[in-house]
Amino acid sequence: MQFTRRKFIWFALVAAVGGVLFVLPSNTNYPPFSPNMRKGELFLIPANALHPTQRMIGFREVENKVKAFNQKSADNLVAELQDANTVMIIGPGGIPYLTDGHHAVRALLESNQPNKNVYGIVVENWSDMTPADFWKRMAENGDAYLFDSEHNPIDPATLPQTVTDCINDPYRDLAAAVSHAGGFAKDLKVFYQEFIWAHYFRPLVKWDNSNDADYARAVSEAARLAHEPAASALPGYIAAPLKITNH
Repeated sequence: MQFTRRKFIWFALVAAVGGVLFVLPSNTNYPPFSPNMRKGELFLIPANALHPTQRMIGFREVENKVKAFNQKSADNLVAELQDANTVMIIGPGGIPYLTDGHHAVRALLESNQPNKNVYGIVVENWSDMTPADFWKRMAENGDAYLFDSEHNPIDPATLPQTVTDCINDPYRDLAAAVSHAGGFAKDLKVFYQEFIWAHYFRPLVKWDNSNDADYARAVSEAARLAHEPAASALPGYIAAPLKITNH
């Protein structure tokens, strides 16, 4: 089982509510989302009803996930989505906020899969908070990325209403590709790690994003820069340079 941020949050929640780790049976019931659901409850919800907690996503990552989703049977994809257990926080007014998995939810909507439901778990119900207190708590807990592509703070009111309105940040894709290439280590304790690295790469690496070969060159260049001393304060920094093997 792949240990993703969703799994990290799910395991932490299980520990918090009982300290006993268990595997949900395949026939686990996911009731339709309700604003009065409590922490730890499972839910299903149409993907386009989830509200993003970040403005940007990487369209290349979405495209890759769309291709993967399209190759799966409907039943296998549902099982995968249930295994992932997308995490959600209920905010003021009973609004369901997606705190992770934006790329997967967007990919589900763009895929040819007939079932557009997302399956997940409520990690908090803060519907009784004022909007100001809610977003303050979200930011403090790392549950929202309230910055634009230049890392300027944004008003939560300007967040997209659905993942289909999230805009493309090619540097988010670049950072993820560098991570996959071993440029920096994944740190599950640091939320939005790819955006932090994207901010570092933004003034340093340029490419034609419509050209896959030029994008590959940019990934190699960014992977080299990831090991420079200037990046040493970033989460997951690895000092050793990449070892290139000729085949």
